[in-house]
Amino acid sequence: MMAKDRFWEQNYSSRVIDGKVLLTAVHGAWAIIGRRQFANLDKRRAGKKLLRELEEKGLIHTVANSGDLEKRLGRWKSTSMCGTTLHIVVATRRCNLQCDYCHASASGADSSGEDLAPEMGRRITDFILATPASQLTIEFQGGEPFLNFAAIRDVIEYAEAQAPKVGKKVAFAIVSNFTLLSPDILSFVEQHDISLCTSVDGPPALHDLHRHFPSGKGSHDLVRSNLELAAGRLKSIGVLTVLSNQSLKHYREIIDMYVQMGRDELCVNPVQQIGHARDHWDSLGIEENDDFLAVYRDILDYTFELLKGGTFIMDRMFLLALSKVTHDVDVSYMDFRSPCGAVIGQLVYDINGDIYPCDEARTFPELKIGHVLEDTYEDILGSSSSMSVFEASLHTDPLCEDCAYKPYCGICPVVSYAESGSLRLPASQDPRCHFSLFLFDYLFNKLITSPEDITAVLRYQHTKNALMCVQETGSDGLLFSPACTDISSAKVNCREGGCRDQM
Repeated sequence: MMAKDRFWEQNYSSRVIDGKVLLTAVHGAWAIIGRRQFANLDKRRAGKKLLRELEEKGLIHTVANSGDLEKRLGRWKSTSMCGTTLHIVVATRRCNLQCDYCHASASGADSSGEDLAPEMGRRITDFILATPASQLTIEFQGGEPFLNFAAIRDVIEYAEAQAPKVGKKVAFAIVSNFTLLSPDILSFVEQHDISLCTSVDGPPALHDLHRHFPSGKGSHDLVRSNLELAAGRLKSIGVLTVLSNQSLKHYREIIDMYVQMGRDELCVNPVQQIGHARDHWDSLGIEENDDFLAVYRDILDYTFELLKGGTFIMDRMFLLALSKVTHDVDVSYMDFRSPCGAVIGQLVYDINGDIYPCDEARTFPELKIGHVLEDTYEDILGSSSSMSVFEASLHTDPLCEDCAYKPYCGICPVVSYAESGSLRLPASQDPRCHFSLFLFDYLFNKLITSPEDITAVLRYQHTKNALMCVQETGSDGLLFSPACTDISSAKVNCREGGCRDQM
């Protein structure tokens, strides 16, 4: 039974959206109510039915629900508390392509001394298996990792042999440009159930603009051919698109290409000022964040236009945002949560055994946090360098304190460092803050004005992977977040690592 009106305390932040008021709690629960209802709530004159429903969601604090609120917050943050599960191993710094925006600053294919040696690969694997998490993912990156396929094969076979001895389960992933994918490699990938991810920036002219061989020849046709070869044998392959200022206006062509490829998920990342992109920023950088957000709105609008016509393709970040507001646990995606996944969720191992907090950090030597032969996992976790990155990914900006989207948005301190020289940007200057504001405004506006669109997305996702709960509208017109409790369903068909950056 609802406690008397005077015995409840506010446990929500608010935001006005399309004439309604959104209430959110730190544990991810939310409700959308009318302005008059909010005014009555603010004056402590709210009706018993509304107070009861807000109490059930934990949006107000009462004697009856006080014991449950801590459990709700613990469940919401559980994906950040399961240890370092993603371990990215650099198989080689070499690459056979010369992409303008390569975030790894890869060297040429003929460079020497740039490969992971077998002995170091095993020592890195030993370090990974000594970390606390029982379920681990080892992801191989480059350069182009298939230039050193022998090291990948050696690490995988060694990890598979050693993991059962220490009670661990290990999954594997490879991020590749797909130009070197061969039937032999594909057979190994299939045999060991390895996840693959690649980049296709659009139709040939757009893709080849930035993703080309040193000779200038484009890679599109070879990548698409090998992608089709792999798609016929593997369950799923991640594909992303990096948007530059030249490709922004061609978003429809890019989406249409994804549809033609038979894909139902779109992943568009604006180019980041990391690696080689810093050298070409004048020609490919998106200078104004508002320019990207304007096109991103058009991208979302177009995907919903296609949905109404019977074609399902949705942007991954929108799906992740939708997962956040339809489940009572945050997503495990490293780059879209607070604290972010750096160190506590992922670690990166360079070819020489140097350890970095995340894959974006490995082009900044000053962000190195340890070495596999010199430090233990506990040393890494408790180092001042790691703590600096961790603390920079927390919502401590005054503007975050009362923001309704604080439970949902994520901070990327290393990208901030690349852009400004500081791990922490003021929220007012952080493009990721502006992106989160836009994304969740768009999502909640959809929930208010076109709930049937969101229902269609959720039904498709539910049919596809049996993970999503269908959003419902109450008989009184109030919208509330559902009470799903299956932690696995928070992923919304998205992996926790890989396929998220400019490769």
